[in-house]
Formats: sequence, structure tokens, C-alpha cells
Amino acid sequence: MSRKSAPAMARDLRPARGTLRQRAYDTLKANILNGNLRRGERLSETRLMQEFDIGRTPVREALNQLEREGLVVGRPNSGYSVANFDMEAVCDLLVVREGLDAIAAELAAEVATDSDFERLQGVMSEIEALDSAHTRSPETYAKELELGLKVHEVIAEATGNGPLIEIIRRVYDQLRVALWLEVLWIDVWKDAIEEHRAIVLPGVGCGMRDFHFPGRSAVHAMNGMAATSHPLASLHAIETLRDGGNAVDAAIAASAVLAVVEPQSTGIGGDCFALFCPKGSSQVIAFNGSGRSPKAATLERLLALGLKNIAADSVHSVTMPGAIDAWTQLHADHGRLEFARLLKPAIEYARHGYPVYARVRHDWLEAAELLRSREPSRAVFLPNDRVPAEGDLHYQPKLADTLASIANQGARGFYDGSVAEAMTATLKQHGGLHTVEDFAEVRGEYVEPVSTNYRGFDIHQVPPNTQGVTALVMLNILEGYELANLAPLSAERVHLEIE
Repeated sequence: MSRKSAPAMARDLRPARGTLRQRAYDTLKANILNGNLRRGERLSETRLMQEFDIGRTPVREALNQLEREGLVVGRPNSGYSVANFDMEAVCDLLVVREGLDAIAAELAAEVATDSDFERLQGVMSEIEALDSAHTRSPETYAKELELGLKVHEVIAEATGNGPLIEIIRRVYDQLRVALWLEVLWIDVWKDAIEEHRAIVLPGVGCGMRDFHFPGRSAVHAMNGMAATSHPLASLHAIETLRDGGNAVDAAIAASAVLAVVEPQSTGIGGDCFALFCPKGSSQVIAFNGSGRSPKAATLERLLALGLKNIAADSVHSVTMPGAIDAWTQLHADHGRLEFARLLKPAIEYARHGYPVYARVRHDWLEAAELLRSREPSRAVFLPNDRVPAEGDLHYQPKLADTLASIANQGARGFYDGSVAEAMTATLKQHGGLHTVEDFAEVRGEYVEPVSTNYRGFDIHQVPPNTQGVTALVMLNILEGYELANLAPLSAERVHLEIE
């Protein structure tokens, strides 16, 4: 046995450079995808060297790999920063690709012939050429998916697994459709991957969710359920039911919380529509709480102002807010708990702060420039002139005061007095035709639902001026097709449903 010098032995005791690079790569990638590193954030090589206690070369190799994947941008001499990408789209695509690649790795050992290896090598060369182009777009992702399909087809054919080929084709077809729509529906893809695993690796899938993949399990309950777009709203809807409230109470409590914790999608300045059945009744009740235009906003007046159309961000697109009137009318007619109790959680979140969730921040970022264009919205929604980070506490004390006024005085605490006067003054400042009388006269109304029967189920909607009737028309058209014969995200079904 040859003897080694002390320096050589010391080098042997250090982790290989590839191991150091992989550790840096894995850590950086995880921090980018979970939002700890923000889009546009600079990545200092020196700081990363200190953080990972490694040299410059493995840091650069890790950054180069992330750059090829579209997660960072830059070059060694000019520096790197986190790319401005669609976080959800990239995360979802990576989950699907990594899931399929893991399955392929388990099968690759069975690819034994030289011709199979030559085919794989050719496809991999194309993938490397695509990666070296340093571009990321729906088109390049689609091309990678096409090449990935070839890789998996080679493996499937080499192992003689016909069903695997069909499933891989279907999964990649769904991926291409999703990219074409610029929508990534990860739950459906996971189902396809799960079926893939169940056929290729018996005993791994067993027809149930694979808990190694991210996702949510089905919810089961005995006495009541609530479904909203935000966990805090759902939580307080359930607590309202537990406190003896009914569905109307729970819906009002959840809506009030959403008006605080999801400011990018709803608020007390909006409308409200409701469909429900009172306990023990089969009668479906519909309420239209949409606001009207100001009385002065006649066609003649708007034309006289030189308007040929009304932009979405125009002051003339602002109708009278109907949500608060709807809450109070529905509660008076069908509620059970005290109205002030229903608004208490929302008031506390507005006054004492609420954590900003990832999805909320994602949408908030898209509205940042619009919020920055007006000082009142900038002051409330861009504290320190930036969108709050995920997990930051956001406060809206003035909204808390308004909600408290509504809790104490009902609808009059919103449509009369100082709140209505402040809203009118702001709208007039921007050229609006709104008056305090318009606010005082806001009234929603109970309406007769419009309905249709779809494959044995009665479907109800609030009639126009809502879009609900559109869904009924779509169902009537689709009833003439055998959708059960088409995979949920197959090109044929998506094409049909889009048309």
C-alpha cells in the first residue's frame, strides 16, 4: 500500500467538491421555492461562501445549475439574483418532473441494450442543449416536457411496459395543455403520477394518496363544514357554528375575516351574493347584494364627460358597495347569534394584526404598482413602501374602526355618517359622481333563483346581474357530451370545455 502525504490525507477527509456543491444547491433551491429568498434578491457569492463554509467554485457551480433551471439570473462576473418567476408554476412543474424522474430512475437499471442507451444519450444531448440556452418560458418548458416524454418512452419500451407508455403520454399531454393555458393544476397531475407508480411499482401506490407528495387529504366532518379561500376565515366560520350559530352566521363571520386578511381579493367595499336553504326546508333562497351606480351616472352625463368606455380602475367603475347591507339584512332575517359577535374576529385581526399568507402575498405583489399610485392605498397596503413578506403581520386600524362602527350600528354605521362622508369625499376628489344620498339608499334584495338540472342534480344560481346563469348554460351544453369518457385534463376535454 502506498503511503500518502499529510496534505493528501487531509484532502481525503474533506467532503468531495460535488458534495459541497450539492449541499449549496439543495439549500438555495429550497430557500428560493419556499420564499425565504425573494424574487430579485441579490445572491452574494462571498456571503454564500461564508454561510456554507465552502470555496467559490462549488458556490458558482450551484448558482450555475440554478440559473439553468431558471430560478436565478446572472453570470459569475456580474453577480446573481433570484429570478422573477411565477413561484407556483415553477414549484408545481418541479414536483411533477421530479416525481416522474424518480420513477424513471427506478426503471433505468432495466434498460440493458446498447441501442436503448444510444437513444437515451441522444435525447439527453438535446435536453442539455436546451438547458445551455439559458432561457425559460412556456415554450422551453413544453420542449423539455417533449424530450422528457422521449426519455420515459425509451425506458418503458425497453422494459416492455405498455401501460406505462400510455400513462406517461397522458401525463405529459396534461402538462402541455396546462402550459398552453398558463395554468398548472398539480392535484390532477399527482393523481396521474400516483396511477403511474401503482402500475410500475405494485404495492407503492395502492390507489391512495402518496404522502411523499405535497397536497391535502379529503376533509370529513359530522356536524358542519366551511370552505373558504383562507384558513383563518374557515376557522372562524367553524367556531361560529360551534358557538351555536347557523350557516348564515358562519358565512358572515368568514366574509368579514376575508375582508381583512385577503385585501387583494375582497373587502367591505364590494358586493355580496348568497344562496342557501334554511334548516328543514327545501326552498333555496337567493339574495342579490350588488351595488348600483350613482344616480348622477347617467349615460348622458358620462358621454358629456367625454367617456367612450369605463376602465376597470376608473372612478366611474365604482358602484355603491352592497356587501354590508347584505350582511345585515341576511342576519336580521336568518341569523342566530348577535351581529357584533360575528364581526369580532375580523375587528381583532384588523386592529392587532394578521399574518400574511403566501397566496395573499403572491397576488399582492401583482397589485403593488397600482397601490403605489395613490397615497391612501400606499400608506395602508405598502408599509415601508413594500409588500409585506410572507408571515409578516399587517395592520389596518382604520378598517378595524369601520368594522366596529358596523358592529355597533349595523348598516347605518357604514352607509350614514362619517364613514359614508369620507367615502364620498374620496370618490369626488377623483371625479366621481357619488353622493352621500347614494350611500344612504343602498338596499339589496331577495330574488328568485335560476336553476337547471344537470345529470340528475338541481343546480341553482343567483339570476343576472350576476354571471351565474352562464354556468347553467355551460352545464346544459355539456350534458350532451359523455365527459366521463375523457380524462379530466386531456386535450380533448379541455378543448371541449373551453369552447
